[in-house]
Amino acid sequence: MARKTAPVVVDENPRQVTIENVAAIERLEFELPTAGVVVLEGPNGSGKTNALAGISQALGGSNRDASAADGAPMGIVRLGAAELRLTKAKSRLIGTVEFSGLESRLDISKIVDPGIINPESADAERLKAMISVGGVEGRPELFYSLTDGSAEAFEALGVPTTSDVLPMASRVKKAFESHARGHEQAATKHAAAAEAARGSIAHVDLTVEADETALADAYAGAKSALDRMTTHNAGVDTAIENAQIAAAQLEALGDVSDNPQELQDAISGRIDRMNQICDKIQSQKDLIDRANARIATLTSEANNVAVEKSGLETRLQAAQLAAAKRSEMAAAASAAIPPVFTDEQLASATEALAAAKEAINAGAAVRAARKVAEQADHDATLARAEARKAQTARDKAAGVDLILSGLIPEGCPLRYEGGRLVLTTDRDQREPYAELSHGERWRVAIEFAKSELTKKNPEQPPVLILPQEAWESLDPDNQRHVLQLCIDNRLVIVTAKAASGALRATVLANGDSAE
Repeated sequence: MARKTAPVVVDENPRQVTIENVAAIERLEFELPTAGVVVLEGPNGSGKTNALAGISQALGGSNRDASAADGAPMGIVRLGAAELRLTKAKSRLIGTVEFSGLESRLDISKIVDPGIINPESADAERLKAMISVGGVEGRPELFYSLTDGSAEAFEALGVPTTSDVLPMASRVKKAFESHARGHEQAATKHAAAAEAARGSIAHVDLTVEADETALADAYAGAKSALDRMTTHNAGVDTAIENAQIAAAQLEALGDVSDNPQELQDAISGRIDRMNQICDKIQSQKDLIDRANARIATLTSEANNVAVEKSGLETRLQAAQLAAAKRSEMAAAASAAIPPVFTDEQLASATEALAAAKEAINAGAAVRAARKVAEQADHDATLARAEARKAQTARDKAAGVDLILSGLIPEGCPLRYEGGRLVLTTDRDQREPYAELSHGERWRVAIEFAKSELTKKNPEQPPVLILPQEAWESLDPDNQRHVLQLCIDNRLVIVTAKAASGALRATVLANGDSAE
């Protein structure tokens, strides 16, 4: 027999909840407390899940799981003066709900315990639940601030886009971490090269003179000094040899028998005599006739004198040459012999030349070492630059957490750091949320839900839907703790649990037991 749907009745009690012809529920009525927990109790298949879905949808949630009962033209979920009408094809809300509810996709039990063992994965699921309240999508613009603020710079990261903000954030973070690792590897490479280069020249004194021109000049000076000394000593040997030859020649020359001056005087006398004779000849020419015989005699005498004169001139030339040779030999024999450089001086000059050559070789080694040192400094500079780039990339990767923290609705004490949800407590500035006690996590989750509910509709009483499995997962002590938190925060939770008997609503308010 088909079910009948009662006409719409506007309930003057704004806290009254009525559910009719929804799934297996023919009719269920209960009143929401001002603060506390409403538990729908009944066996499996009695319609508890559909009831929660209907209430969530009436509160403005996106859950569309509630449907009219089989055979009924319409199902109804009435909250005070508002009525949600459900058919097989669609649903429609009539009137205004005087309660504030969150989207049904937020299950605060998932914030308390998402049922994931890995702490980072569990916190990621918690973060996803909290971010979902704001309906934030994974848009590239969220992460532009980590680049230069432009789409082009973000696209250069090569991050595939997605509408899910957490995978998007994870990809961005991994991209920056990949860049950081690349820069860190480059920094390690350059640092190792710098260390190896410095190690290869550790034995070289880089402070010694290494200027190639200066060392070449010093070597040339040392060689020139040694050459001068060697040449000087060779010249001294030649001078000694020449002096010895001159002395021998002087000794071999012996004494000259004719005195040059005496011969000169004799020649002068002959000249005078010749002049006298010529005068006489001239005087006698006038007496040619008378003096022919006398002229012949005098001419013969004059010829003899001329022969004597010629002989004397020859002897004079020989005497002059001999005197000059003697003077030359005497000068050579008596010439002052310059001092000779000693073997010690020559050895010292030779050592100086060898030292200059060694300095040239050492200078070449120092110049090569300095180039190695310059390369080491360059590699060290590159290593520091790569390390700074790596740190910048690490900072930008950490900046992803800051962006995600900024997506957590305002008023929530949690923040996302290093892949973990943390908060400041009396015990620690960065205490992991997952390491709080079960009760403390519920307190944070409920206060967060209360904040969001009040933010959406500050004038309306906040109502939160909690899935049946979340309530049933709590032991009695934690159920009482959640109840007290609801009372303290003036929040209503509607949930369910499996129980025998007919479907019913148990209202737990101040002073009630959760058992």
